[in-house]
Amino acid sequence: MNSRVGIRRATTMVVSLMALGVVGTAAAPSATAAASNSVTITGSEYKYKVSGSPKSGWTEFTFKDAGSEFHMLLAIPLKPGVTLKQVKKAAASEDPESAFAPLSGNGSTAGIPFLVGPKSSSTTISQLDAGRYALICFFSAPDGKPHVAHGMLNLLDVKKAKSSLAPPTDDVVDVTTSDTEITLPDGTLPSSGWAKVTTTVTSDPRDFTIARYNSDSVTFDEANTWVNEFISTGKAPAGAAPVTIAGNVGSFTAGPVSYLKLDLKPGRYVAVSDTDSDDDGSKQLHQDFTVG
Repeated sequence: MNSRVGIRRATTMVVSLMALGVVGTAAAPSATAAASNSVTITGSEYKYKVSGSPKSGWTEFTFKDAGSEFHMLLAIPLKPGVTLKQVKKAAASEDPESAFAPLSGNGSTAGIPFLVGPKSSSTTISQLDAGRYALICFFSAPDGKPHVAHGMLNLLDVKKAKSSLAPPTDDVVDVTTSDTEITLPDGTLPSSGWAKVTTTVTSDPRDFTIARYNSDSVTFDEANTWVNEFISTGKAPAGAAPVTIAGNVGSFTAGPVSYLKLDLKPGRYVAVSDTDSDDDGSKQLHQDFTVG
């Protein structure tokens, strides 16, 4: 696996598996009545707990970290009838990309949260396709093995029945990512509400992450290096954490929209966006901002 992760999504394993159809498209927002359609995935050392039975369409999706390590949420679409036993066997293979190929389906969970740090969470509202998904974490544990090798995988079923949940319309601000910049409203974000995240790219999907600097002096490079080491080794570097993940949205191309819930305390923050194929960080974008 590629050890360079930082405050972003990519590992070589993830990039290969994304090619199986994890990133997809979603329909534009529809004007339906507000309702409830939610799912919560809680990650810990080393398992996922799935709460909720979501329907296809607009879904409020929460990813929580109840553990002491970073956890990722890689959602791989599966063919109907694929079992947890088959997923475990494929994940344990020396070549997961090839092992998952015959199991892969056509669904998409583009725009759901993909990364949480210890004792944090992220909530989005985005379009989910009906189908079965394998939930897997490939981050490293302190013993050097990936979390999935310790049993961190599960299944998520999204029902064919259509959700009546509508995307938020109040307290919504626009955030846009491209291959060259991150655009925030007036260069910052409000402390609460929703960020409507879109991208202008049509080829290499982009993600979006918000992180809070935990001191007035910490720099982006320091924070990025700390997160990278923690995710790569499963061990928190010595000293106080310089940054806390405050929310993120998984990768998607132009067309789909994801709404990221904002719960930002006053302080210094950084917005980060990267592509799934960025192995050396050359495509990573970041923008510092302050929440009053």
